[in-house]
Amino acid sequence: MFFSSRLRTIIAALHCNILVRKDDLVRNLDYAANVLEAAHQDETRYVLSRIIIHLVDSLTYQLFGLSESPYIISQAKAAAHSSSTYSSVSA
Repeated sequence: MFFSSRLRTIIAALHCNILVRKDDLVRNLDYAANVLEAAHQDETRYVLSRIIIHLVDSLTYQLFGLSESPYIISQAKAAAHSSSTYSSVSA
């Protein structure tokens, strides 16, 4: 939050033709580049982990000849268990 206000202040100063110190500009742009790079790496890591989980899941059910993925089956069982528990409590 603090960093974005610093960048917006620099942008406003540049729009108003107010001189900004070069070292401030370079430092803030470098920090912005580092934050964007870290965010990109985190997102890439997350996406790759989801792809790997899906591939392992798909290979598992293909190897064992199951009609559905074990993950989907376990989720369905958990959902059925929680709905039966809920219906017995509400009755």
